[in-house]
Amino acid sequence: MKILLLQRYMFWHFLKSVAVLAVIALALAFIVDFVEVADRYADRESVTTAILVGITGNRILQLVSDIIPFVILLAAVMHFSSLNRRLELVVARAGGMSVWQFVAPAIAGAFLVGVVTILLIGPLTTYSTEWIALATGQKSTTLGERRSLWLRERTDAGTRVIGGTVEGSAPDAIYEVTVLDIGKDGAVKRRIDADRAVIADNKMVLDGVVERPIGGRMVVRETIDFPTDVTPARLKPREIDPRRLALTDIPAAESDAEARGASVAPLRTRMHQLLAKPITLIVMVIFAATVAVKFERTGPVLRLIAGGVAAGFLLYVVSVLSEGFGSAGLIAPAIAVWVPILVAGLMGTAFLIQREDG
Repeated sequence: MKILLLQRYMFWHFLKSVAVLAVIALALAFIVDFVEVADRYADRESVTTAILVGITGNRILQLVSDIIPFVILLAAVMHFSSLNRRLELVVARAGGMSVWQFVAPAIAGAFLVGVVTILLIGPLTTYSTEWIALATGQKSTTLGERRSLWLRERTDAGTRVIGGTVEGSAPDAIYEVTVLDIGKDGAVKRRIDADRAVIADNKMVLDGVVERPIGGRMVVRETIDFPTDVTPARLKPREIDPRRLALTDIPAAESDAEARGASVAPLRTRMHQLLAKPITLIVMVIFAATVAVKFERTGPVLRLIAGGVAAGFLLYVVSVLSEGFGSAGLIAPAIAVWVPILVAGLMGTAFLIQREDG
């Protein structure tokens, strides 16, 4: 019971450290970014102060996922150093607590922060981005007016490529349509040009059609239709930075990328980044826990603190490089994201075991 009481105290003490550092870091970033945003929109009278605050807040939300590992690392260092300096770890040791028992509350807190970051920050960022685009009248891939569109689908005869232009964020038709029917041997069998195409009930209806079979005569038709797997949802724009996608947005973005023949490696890397976020934060806590296993009265801990922080930054650098290889398709996304984290976690755990048990 006493150990549980101490762990509860340490859990809230750690979360308080995280909150303090997060508020300081985000407040500084907000102030600096607000000045830049205000200068950028200074000549637009329709952009009010409230909109400027919203734009800055949206940009800060996009930074949260990147800075939270450093916040957790420094908060854990501050947490353990505070407990150490006030000899609370001595009391915990005297009460029979092992290193894992007084590190466990911080690990639980880091895991909780990671889960909240995944489930809350991502969707909130997506929503705020939509609001900012509407408020400022920006032309973006989400709200764009007219843009090119290319889709690919499999057919019984081979592959069909559909190109054209669409309008708005929820298009209901394709204009200036070009359809290429490609055989299984990779050769184009037929080209269809049309003024407009509408998708409904698993069928694509084309108006103002000029059909050009390869090796045959050109045929002009008023309308033509054929079955399709393309849905109206796939006409919506999804050309956005994978780093801005929430976990729930990735499956739809991946389906769209596959339909366009684009690489899904960046999206899968992003998915594993988000899933690995709680584990990454736990590893940061383990690195910071190197401070907690050496008491101040046995010698200076400054070197250990510097070592823990340096290890956390090194993990970040290695992870960024590895994830870059994963996004480029040079390494499987799961391997690129998880291997550095798991190796670092095992090394930190081995260090704590060695310091605790010799």
